[in-house]
Amino acid sequence: MGFFTRLICLVIGLTGLVAATYLLMADRDALRLSNTWHPVGHQRLANALQSGGQESGVYSQEIAEALFARRPRHELSRVLIANKALAQQDFDRFLAIYLPIFRTDLENHAIYAQYLAQVAIENDLTDQLRPLLREKPPWGEPYLQALLQLRAPSYSAFAPNFEHYPEQQPALIRRIIQAQGLDAGYATFANINGADGQIPAPYNPQFRDLVGEPPFNWEYNSRQAERDGAAGLFAFFQGTGNPKMVQQLLPVTPGPKTLTASMSGQSTIESGRFDWQISCVETGEELLRKGPERLTTSREDFVANFTVPDADCSFIALALIGRAGQFPRYSSAFVYDVAITRVGEP
Repeated sequence: MGFFTRLICLVIGLTGLVAATYLLMADRDALRLSNTWHPVGHQRLANALQSGGQESGVYSQEIAEALFARRPRHELSRVLIANKALAQQDFDRFLAIYLPIFRTDLENHAIYAQYLAQVAIENDLTDQLRPLLREKPPWGEPYLQALLQLRAPSYSAFAPNFEHYPEQQPALIRRIIQAQGLDAGYATFANINGADGQIPAPYNPQFRDLVGEPPFNWEYNSRQAERDGAAGLFAFFQGTGNPKMVQQLLPVTPGPKTLTASMSGQSTIESGRFDWQISCVETGEELLRKGPERLTTSREDFVANFTVPDADCSFIALALIGRAGQFPRYSSAFVYDVAITRVGEP
C-alpha cells in the first residue's frame, strides 16, 4: 500500500469493504472518490457538485477543488489537490497547499509528516524545506522525526535541517551511527557542536552543561555521578564493585597517548578508588585501567600513558570507573578537567 493511500485512509477514516475498494482505486493512481461514500458531511454540497459524476460513480478533481474552495479546512480535498500538484511536479504549489494541513488538523501531525518526508526524499525537496524550518513551523519537529524513520542514502546530509532543532539532534546522531557508522556520526556531531568541526579530546573536558548528547558527550550514571558547578564532575560510590560513573566515545589516531586528569576527593586503596578506563570500541581491547591510589582535598593531576594500536581502534571509550576497596566505604572524586594528548605534547 502506498503512503499516499494510507494518508487518504487516515483522513477519511475508511474501514472494511469501502476502504478496500478505495485502495484499489488509489493504487491505480486514480484520484477519485466513489459515490458509495461521501468524504464530507455536507451531503447537499456533495450532491450539487457531483453533477455528471452520479452516472459515472466518480467525483472529479474539479469537485475536490470546489469542495476545498468552499471549505479550506477540508483535509481530504487539500490532500488530493496537493497530490495533483505533486504529480505535475509543481513542488511550490504542493508545499503551499499541503503544509497548512498541520494547522488545520492538529491530531494527525505524525502521518502527515511521514508523507511529507517521503515526498521530500523522493523529490529532493529537503533543501527547499530547510529555510522554512528557521521559523519552527508546526510541521518541523514531526517532519524531522519522520525523515529519520525512512530509508535514505545519507542521513548525515539531513544535518543542516536540524540546525534549529537541537532537541532532535541526538536522534539524528543515533540514526547516522546506526546506518553509516561512528565516523559519519562523529563528523556530524563535530560539525554541529564544534568550531569549524574541531572539538577537544574528549569533548566537554570540564564536564559543563554543553549541547551535545552521548555517545560523543559524557554519559552519566545518575546514581553515582553528576555535574558539579565548582569542579566539573562529582563521582561517588560505596567502595564496592566496579561501577562506571561516566563514559564518552571519541576518535583517536594510532600511537602513544597521554591521559591527564585534574582531580581531588576522598579515596584510598583500602576504601575504594577511581580508575580511568580506555578501550577500543571496535575490538573491546582495554588499553588502560589506572587511577590515583589516593585522592585528597588538594587538587592534583593524574597522568598515565597508553598506546593506541595501528589497526581496529579508530574510536576509544573513555570512562571513569570505581575499583572496590579492601575495606569498602564511601569514596568520592571531583574531576575538574580531563585531556588526551599525544605523548610529549603540552
